[in-house]
Amino acid sequence: MKSSRLPSFYARMLGRERQIRLTNLPIDIGPANIEELTELVALDRQYFPLADIVSVEVFKSWQQKNDSIFTAIRTNEGVAGYYAILPLKTKALKRLVLGHLREREIKPRDILDKGEASQCRKLYLFSVAVKVRYSRLTLLLFSHLACHLKKLRDEGNLKKIYAVAATPEGANLLRKLHFQRIREGTDRADGHPIYAKYLTEIKRA
Repeated sequence: MKSSRLPSFYARMLGRERQIRLTNLPIDIGPANIEELTELVALDRQYFPLADIVSVEVFKSWQQKNDSIFTAIRTNEGVAGYYAILPLKTKALKRLVLGHLREREIKPRDILDKGEASQCRKLYLFSVAVKVRYSRLTLLLFSHLACHLKKLRDEGNLKKIYAVAATPEGANLLRKLHFQRIREGTDRADGHPIYAKYLTEIKRA
């Protein structure tokens, strides 16, 4: 998602699970399995307002519709962090952007399956979170996310990504990543501003 050139190291990770070694930890990045979703929700509870937490049951319903939504970064101690990208159908995405639909209200019927998602033009970045003790892995996770988005852009039709800032830290991060605020929180049911970014700035590694 950054406009700067990504190191070729991350480019080699593009679109596949990869075992790597960083800071003396064995690291794996790949699709989260359904058993790990409880850990993802627990991680969200560390960072986000309680009113914004999506239940494990809802996560599982999303996963059953499209098992590529959640990507986890793991150490030999378990899940260290994750990111999630929701490929929403046009009507649901519009309602979410306008603030008429909250994240926890998203149903499986609102989500595109894997085949449809690979060709969609707009995606919603649901979450990026890393456990505090693994904060040194944050850059790695973001770089993997950037490579994933670049692949979707280059091989499909992806043009734009949306994200909500549920915390001041999240808003600051989105600004650093050159997202533009497009709607204020006062105009949305969840009370949070929403941002958008065109993906033309992702450069080839």
